Amino acid sequence: MKKIFMMVYNDISTDARVMRAAQALCSRYEVYLYAVGRPEGLDVKSIPVKNCSSIGGKLNNLRFILGAVTNCLKIKPDIVYGHDIFSAIPLVILRLLNKKSKYVYDAHELFIKHKEVKYPLLDRIQFFFEARAVKTSDMVICALRQRGEIMMKYHKLDKPPVEIKNISYLPDAEYKAFTDKFESFFKTESFKIIYAGGILPGRRLDKLIKAVNELGKGYSLMIVGNGPDYERIKHLAEETGNNNIIVTGSVPYRKLSAVLKNFNAGYLYYPTDNDNNLYCAPNKIYEYAGVDLPIISNENPTVMSMFNEYKIGVCNDNITEAIKYVEQFRNDLLCNMEAFRNNNTLKGEEEKLAEAMELCESL
Repeated sequence: MKKIFMMVYNDISTDARVMRAAQALCSRYEVYLYAVGRPEGLDVKSIPVKNCSSIGGKLNNLRFILGAVTNCLKIKPDIVYGHDIFSAIPLVILRLLNKKSKYVYDAHELFIKHKEVKYPLLDRIQFFFEARAVKTSDMVICALRQRGEIMMKYHKLDKPPVEIKNISYLPDAEYKAFTDKFESFFKTESFKIIYAGGILPGRRLDKLIKAVNELGKGYSLMIVGNGPDYERIKHLAEETGNNNIIVTGSVPYRKLSAVLKNFNAGYLYYPTDNDNNLYCAPNKIYEYAGVDLPIISNENPTVMSMFNEYKIGVCNDNITEAIKYVEQFRNDLLCNMEAFRNNNTLKGEEEKLAEAMELCESL
């Protein structure tokens, strides 16, 4: 069986895209997965980054780079598969040291350097190496067709990257401990909205709390997650004195579907402040749609395009109007979920990735 050396500088337990890629290929290849931590439930040969339990800091980044190069040279894989911008440096180094392998670069995000912006030195180094990785790899992968078109023009590629969508459907699960803990919340007769994700500045969660609170007793909100804005958002929720608004910590990925099923609508927010956000690759849409949860979003052009095509949610910067729209047309939105899932299957993306690896071998 041929070998793939797959690497990512990230906690593998939270990187769903990398785990999906490894899962899609492990029946056809011997997959060596080099990352921070070990994955659960994957039939791969896991290689954790030595002396590194979390990402962040120059020393951990250096450990990742050195470990990637030394482990890959020992394994001598047929394909070297680098995920995300932090894999660009070891990918470029390995390309120079080992010309027998084929090289794949998976751009999780869209990084475009703008001439009018002054970037810090580390950012400039990363931009340089990502550009080299894109130009010298045998195959480039991205998460959205529009991103691929921009990358092709920006990097002057002969052909666009292969699109492998960020399709992420949650496994079916039960989580009685969670529903029991918030039993009174779930028993309340109300239109229930959930946000499940990173609690970060700029996600407009403060405005979401304000909108639900002002709508009155017939509406409930639960914010589930962690992040740097957690304490502020939790405090804002408590200040309302509204028992129908709860902020709680994150839920294990494998249990999340059990929580989402208790709600009437899911909220998400993708900013429009940079290229990566304008051309977002929203896995959260698939997670919500996978459990028949109509979606409330801001007016992000990529999300709007998806909703215009499939009618599974609404994009409106006025959160109150968006909530009322989803409440009024919820049954219509639910009717469109099956068509969306049928046209966006995880199996289809897995097959596309496997075919891409076969093509890469023949190049």
